[in-house]
Amino acid sequence: MTTPTPAATPARPRVLTGDRPTGALHLGHLAGSLQNRVRLQDEAELFVLLADVQALTDHFDRPEQVRENVLAVALDYLAAGLDPQKTTCVVQSAVPELAELTVYFLNLVTVSHLRQNPTVKAEIAQKGYGERVPAGFFVYPVSQAADIAAFGPRWCRWATTSCRCSNRPAKSCGASMRCMPRCSPSRRRSSAGCRVCRGSTGRPR
Repeated sequence: MTTPTPAATPARPRVLTGDRPTGALHLGHLAGSLQNRVRLQDEAELFVLLADVQALTDHFDRPEQVRENVLAVALDYLAAGLDPQKTTCVVQSAVPELAELTVYFLNLVTVSHLRQNPTVKAEIAQKGYGERVPAGFFVYPVSQAADIAAFGPRWCRWATTSCRCSNRPAKSCGASMRCMPRCSPSRRRSSAGCRVCRGSTGRPR
């Protein structure tokens, strides 16, 4: 009698989320994302990115503060219930391949395309940069795209709550954002900025 082969355990979906360590986390982070991440770590292969390189794009004059914030935010993660045995926390600057991939991706976009990014335009105006915008700040959506490509998540949680490729609310994955990696060419052309197809329109919180 042949012993039946047990069914393979389905692989858990990979999820990428994270924060720019520009300051202390607060109750809004707890209610808006941390509690969802604690739940997700039992349902998915969860990666949490501490995007310190992106934090430097508009805090370049205070690198020591960003460095301190990385540790403070990591401690907040532990206090909120993220388990290092279940969740992989990654410090962006500790993975040089992310910066390398960003450089390669920069050859795939134009300055004109970057200028059209609505979030970049709004933040440039908000910070009063004008024509003196730091190049690192200007291209941070490319860095975000590199992060997503490197980790290859099924879902990612960034600042927006819907995929503009589908023009409908994103299905909640517990982290409030579902990426749409298989958007049709027509949707890609019409997209105002799906972070998977054409680069991110939002910054991680």
